[in-house]
Amino acid sequence: MELTSVWKVIRARWRIVVAGILLGIIGAIGATLLMTPKHESTARVLIGTCGEGSIDQSYQCGMYAQQRTSSYVSLVDSDMLAGRVIGDLHLNMSSQDLLSRLSVKAEPDSVVLDITATDTDGGRAQSIANSAAKQTGPLIREVERSDKGGNPFTDVTVIDTASAPTTTGSGMLPNVAFGLVAGLVVGLIAAFIRERSDASVNSRDDLAERVSVPVLTGVSDTDSRDSARRLRAEVLAGLSGDDAKVLAVAGVEDRASATTARALARALGETSPKVLFVNAATPGTADEPQAKDAPAGLTDLLAGTATADDLETTAHEGAAYSELPHGSSTTDPGVLFAPTAVRKVVEAMRGRFDHVVVDVGNALDGAAADVFSTHADGTIVVARERLTRKGDLVSAVKRLESLGSRVLGIALAR
Repeated sequence: MELTSVWKVIRARWRIVVAGILLGIIGAIGATLLMTPKHESTARVLIGTCGEGSIDQSYQCGMYAQQRTSSYVSLVDSDMLAGRVIGDLHLNMSSQDLLSRLSVKAEPDSVVLDITATDTDGGRAQSIANSAAKQTGPLIREVERSDKGGNPFTDVTVIDTASAPTTTGSGMLPNVAFGLVAGLVVGLIAAFIRERSDASVNSRDDLAERVSVPVLTGVSDTDSRDSARRLRAEVLAGLSGDDAKVLAVAGVEDRASATTARALARALGETSPKVLFVNAATPGTADEPQAKDAPAGLTDLLAGTATADDLETTAHEGAAYSELPHGSSTTDPGVLFAPTAVRKVVEAMRGRFDHVVVDVGNALDGAAADVFSTHADGTIVVARERLTRKGDLVSAVKRLESLGSRVLGIALAR
């Protein structure tokens, strides 16, 4: 994967990465605070042999002691020594429990043993190390005593009593650093998994990878005027002359197209004197009931109860476009959107306005989108970032194109 792709995922999923880092740090702090500190103390003993003798004898005795030292590690780390230490200190624990707190190692190329005790109580760790060092000598002498009952060949001397206890384990700062790194790694992994499994449209690159039509400027709530002007320029550049008369705006979900359609009508009205906005997505529905004395509008034109001469468009204050009223007809929308009726309405509006922007609603499930997009000069499909599913978007474009609609492009709205 290229670095640009990695950076794109991080930018898109930065909240997951930050959450991973925070959880890692919080976990490290919590674990450190809950962790019981342990202390360790070390005593050192020297293995000696022979006592007096010639140089050759001393050399041989030294070599013997060095060879035997490695064997004494196992002897010190045994139940026999543990029992003696427990008895010496009157400890209330088993031999195995004590041995789990003891470690013995031979220093390389020497006759010195390091006996280390670890315990949650620093004083007890020091006492265990001292007692183990003290009991090592008698234990080794018993094992090495000659068969004739003479003096043992090997002697043991405590050269360093147990050191002052020191705290083991990592401190707060190293643990937090580890938690930060671990959280970052987990966050990145989670971000990539989420990116791979996400079926929604997240960027213009997602659009470009899945559809062959142009990717247009999306209209957002924060900068609708500027983005609508850019969208206007892109649409007019794709169409010329009379081809830009009637434009259909379809969404992949319900209501997705409304903001973009109105913003485009407003932007077109800034450069053209006569622009009409038509809401064909929800004409005459139950959630927008129409009064009997309502002015003639879209539903009346489609039902054949009014003509274009009867229309009274509503001009929006502060906006350079007019809106066609819904009308008073309550005929079922499935009946209203007959192809012949829609074609007549589109031709009537085409002859009276410079531009007509029709919000046709859901491109996947709507009679208005099927019929109006077919008779329009071009159709804009609106996808919503992180809400529109990639499969639904592809299906919407294919559906419109199969009906004969000229899809000008897809606008990704935030």
